[in-house]
Amino acid sequence: MNKTDDLQAWRIFCAVVEANGVNAACEKLCIEPSTASRTVKALEEEIGTQFFNRGTRPASLTEFGRQAYERASALLEQHRHIVQTLQEEKDAMSGLIRVAAIAGVSPREITPALVKYQSLYPAIRFALQDLQGPADDAFENAIATGLPVPDVAIGYAARSATRGLVARHLGEMPFVACASSTYLERYGTPTHPRELATHTGILLRTAVRRTTETLTRGNQQVPLVWERVHVFSTISSAVAAALLGGGVIPDLPLHHYLAAKASMPAGGPRLECILPGWHREPEACWLFCSESAWSKRRVRDFVEWMTEQERQYFASLVRANTTLLPICP
Repeated sequence: MNKTDDLQAWRIFCAVVEANGVNAACEKLCIEPSTASRTVKALEEEIGTQFFNRGTRPASLTEFGRQAYERASALLEQHRHIVQTLQEEKDAMSGLIRVAAIAGVSPREITPALVKYQSLYPAIRFALQDLQGPADDAFENAIATGLPVPDVAIGYAARSATRGLVARHLGEMPFVACASSTYLERYGTPTHPRELATHTGILLRTAVRRTTETLTRGNQQVPLVWERVHVFSTISSAVAAALLGGGVIPDLPLHHYLAAKASMPAGGPRLECILPGWHREPEACWLFCSESAWSKRRVRDFVEWMTEQERQYFASLVRANTTLLPICP
């Protein structure tokens, strides 16, 4: 590296000027006088002019040396300010936190949590974006697609340990098979997955999880065969189709099943849990944080707070709905 590109070289030059001599500057910087002399000489040679009038005692600055000192000292001050600002920003409970989460869960679970956290720390700002795949791939996916890289990603993931990420396990999301009361009155209620061969399936194929192909009960696993299927890319569309009597959803997340039940108007069609004991295997939900974001106090604090919030939610979700898991009433 050229000396002119070396901040330490300019730091030595400025110290010599400010100390009015090499020896005093070297005592301050804890370096050898020969090192300082060689460094200043190298700067002069690379630029092609002298900084000091060496015929005087002590050596005085040339006009060019004076200009070099003014510019170099301003550069060093700017560098010091940059480093100080970054250190203060890293430890501050203020600023932006980017969160990527499952689109269908965010409005009812993630967004309220962000608002609650912001009430605790009003200087924190959030930017919430939708996951484009498994939570542990959110950071690479954002770079590949040109989206802002999140600090934190919350959602389904098969892996617990991913290099370069801080990981927190939040819980397991159960799934239930369901259909509307209107559909069941018209086509009958299946009691075994094999009976779905005469029914219409409402299937989900999303960016964050695979389409369900089998249902499980104990050690039994039965492939799903349908008379016909409708495929949707969002849970809200699938639930709307089910409420209209469009078919059977074999794998509605318990979170969304309960939300749909709570929002149904009195006297209208309602979702009913079916296929007692049969279910899609639960999906692990994780919170991931990039190591660079983890270095910031505001992100570390948010990660631990959000982890506790979500673990409590998953525990209460399962505890309050034991009759649905794994056997529906």
